[in-house]
Amino acid sequence: MKKLLFLIVVGGACYGIYRWLEDYSGGVLDKAAKEAGGGALTRGRELADRAAGKIAGANVEMVKQAVSRFKEVNGRNPSSLEETVDKGFLESVPQGVSYDPATGEVTAAQ
Repeated sequence: MKKLLFLIVVGGACYGIYRWLEDYSGGVLDKAAKEAGGGALTRGRELADRAAGKIAGANVEMVKQAVSRFKEVNGRNPSSLEETVDKGFLESVPQGVSYDPATGEVTAAQ
């Protein structure tokens, strides 16, 4: 679990830096990638996107497990993900996760 958390934090940091550079570079990254014919910048972008997808998938799985444990203990779905935090099943509600309390379904937010 610690390794997964570490990977999530590192991946999130990489993705955050990537997004910050993309937002504030004024198109420099895209221009450099085109001039270089793709290369390292394109591969870096692909890796960051792949890492973000894996983080989202890990978050969904973590929340699904918390909802399942909550349901086993309480006999019902939590009314919100915040309730799983309040009851100690999650440390915090991760970003990018959607939850339907009627069905207990957890999905990646679009």
